Amino acid sequence: MDKIGATKLLEYNPGATLSVPQVIEYCNNLFKAIFDQMKLIPGSREFIQKPHRKGFKLGLTTSALRENQQRVFEMFNLRPFFSTITTGEDIINGKPHPEPYLKTVEKLGFAPPNVLVIEDSVNGVRPGKAAGCRVIAITTSFPREHLMELQADYVVDSFAELEWLLGF
Repeated sequence: MDKIGATKLLEYNPGATLSVPQVIEYCNNLFKAIFDQMKLIPGSREFIQKPHRKGFKLGLTTSALRENQQRVFEMFNLRPFFSTITTGEDIINGKPHPEPYLKTVEKLGFAPPNVLVIEDSVNGVRPGKAAGCRVIAITTSFPREHLMELQADYVVDSFAELEWLLGF
């Protein structure tokens, strides 16, 4: 959890007695406690391997702390596939602000309209579009109808459908 998420959580729970840093620490401790039970979304690893093999530059934009992102990458051996990574620690304004995507786009060396964002969350689709990127939403976390309301360029139900759409 990042500072913005913790602040929002406390706004929704005005009676809470924790501070923003305490909420962040609590959530990170929960993440660490369940870390060994984590699994990749079916088809995700196979999906990222295909564009990587074809020479596409892949970037990751995450609100996660770098430590948590690195642990996940280590656990699933994902580092070789990504040219750049932007974590919550690399930016001032977190999602749903477009800054995280703009930072990743800059690191990749492309103009936003030439970047495709693949997102599974409301707070991912909105800033991807606001950054000027094309966005494909995948229904692994939110229902299709909800993602369509956000005006993603496409909405898919699986990585297999995404591969078909992109011609991999």
